[in-house]
Amino acid sequence: MKLFWVSDSVNLPTGYAQVTRNILYRLKIAGIEIENMGFQFTPIGTIPSNVPVTYSVRWPLGPTGQNLWEESYGNKGSMEHHVKDVKPDILAILCDSFMIKWLLDDVCGQKKYDKIKEYCKKTLFYFPFDSKDVYDKSAEVISLFDIKVSMSKWGRIVLKEQTGIDSHYIPHGVDTNVYRPLPEYVKNAYRKQNKWENKFVIGCVAKNQTRKMLPNLIQAYKNLLESHKDMVLFMHCNPTEGWDLVDYVKRLGLEKKVVFGVKAGEFGIHEDKMNVVYNLMDVHVLPTTGEGFGLPIIESMAAGVPNIVTDYTTAREIIGNNGEYIKLCNEMPYVIGQLNTHRALPSVPDIEKKILKLYNNESLRKKYSKRGREQIIENYNWEKIIRAWLELFEYGEIKEHFA
Repeated sequence: MKLFWVSDSVNLPTGYAQVTRNILYRLKIAGIEIENMGFQFTPIGTIPSNVPVTYSVRWPLGPTGQNLWEESYGNKGSMEHHVKDVKPDILAILCDSFMIKWLLDDVCGQKKYDKIKEYCKKTLFYFPFDSKDVYDKSAEVISLFDIKVSMSKWGRIVLKEQTGIDSHYIPHGVDTNVYRPLPEYVKNAYRKQNKWENKFVIGCVAKNQTRKMLPNLIQAYKNLLESHKDMVLFMHCNPTEGWDLVDYVKRLGLEKKVVFGVKAGEFGIHEDKMNVVYNLMDVHVLPTTGEGFGLPIIESMAAGVPNIVTDYTTAREIIGNNGEYIKLCNEMPYVIGQLNTHRALPSVPDIEKKILKLYNNESLRKKYSKRGREQIIENYNWEKIIRAWLELFEYGEIKEHFA
């Protein structure tokens, strides 16, 4: 069987790149022939991962065959060129459904998709939903594919209820040997390096974009700091990529109180160092307006860090009873976001309340830490996830086609 997988370039520090690396590496070990096409940003840089790339990686090509490094989401002619050359049994694409028109050159018109479909036996789309709405064009794109795979139970249910389209469910995973609790003496040594020996560290790992609603966390921290001087806010994000958090922190008078773990323009850090980042935290807080899955949630839980996440989309299916949930604002629980979809608006006072709850209850933090990691090992370890992919390839719709 030959699989042609298309998603973020494998040497990028993005969630889709990480998922791609881990899935393809393990599928290759299982005996599947792998071809990969990477897109989004420049394919230059060191892979921030413990997982080696052991398969062929292609880059987007223009209509005349030239490399087009500067293109963000593929380009005209690139998909057709590669699929025609590879002739895969399965063409699998992992990305947001509203991005696919760039990748397939206006696939919603179907002409480009029909052309690409001539060169592969089956097409597969692996997608998220991070709101309670299904954008009309997203449903149109998803319906074109032979095999639909939702990365969350939330997405699968929303898609089915609103469009009647059914899909398989395979979540993302985490390497629980990489993301793990470090010994206390190691944690203390890292904390000492940061002069955080006697601090309560509120952490957040997120891409700095409006969907993450990071200013709400900063505002909650400012309010807490008035009576809790031993708190530190540690944000692992590029502070100027989306919101200008450097300016926002300055406006709130928190220049020396908020610590950013990534400098502006920094490419990404290795997974072993990311595990250290999580181990510096007492709690991980994600004031998101909606997640299609939430890799930092399972990574931090695997590292033994209790989570506080907005009570919307995928949070409850991942965290269960082993974390805290941020309520939505009473006066305006939702805002209209990208593609006119509903985004949850996390309550600043409730962020404060949930942080204080864990700040004042060490035994609860330890309980969430232990049970949360156990839950991730049971449900989201890569070995279990890969078995689900192999089962789909061997026993699902595809088996009849390959018989």
